Amino acid sequence: KLNDRNAPIPIMASIRNWDYVTDVEKWASETVPMSALLNSQKLYILDALDELPEAQNRFISQVNERIPLQDNVIISSRVAEYKTYLESSHNPFKIAGAIKLLPLNDRKIHEFARKNNHELYVALKADKELKEICRTPLLLTLLSIIFNKDSVGKYDKISEELIFDQYIRFRFLHERDRTKSMPFDENSVRKYLS
Repeated sequence: KLNDRNAPIPIMASIRNWDYVTDVEKWASETVPMSALLNSQKLYILDALDELPEAQNRFISQVNERIPLQDNVIISSRVAEYKTYLESSHNPFKIAGAIKLLPLNDRKIHEFARKNNHELYVALKADKELKEICRTPLLLTLLSIIFNKDSVGKYDKISEELIFDQYIRFRFLHERDRTKSMPFDENSVRKYLS
């Protein structure tokens, strides 16, 4: 949106935070100022349908009925849970299609790490568990940002939780140093993101 005034406004929301009652369009848009939404096309990015098993039908009905057709919707879900939903539901998505993201293969992981972070590249060559974590593009990217020569051997075990924790800390400190004044502290950021 920053580089293209005609691009849709991205609206991100975690589906697990939906209260089962509030209109989905209103709920998802709560984090975006109303002035930004007026007369603008929107791109709803709704994450983790699989984390709402007892109310998936209700949620999908709301998406189908409430989100205007001119707006775009991306809904993420784990593959197995999505297949189960499709097989058991009489309430299909009104969507153009579905995409399945495949895990990164060894060649892609090594290629990315070699190009972006030498320390991570070396560590991936030696640590099969670390490589398995990096099969997800998001985790590989975050790890390449936070992983450096100081972190090699610092942790007994690198987990998804540790990657997210260290990335949040890295980004918060980066923004704090860049702006010199933050209207919130790191704990507030963590609370908001949880």
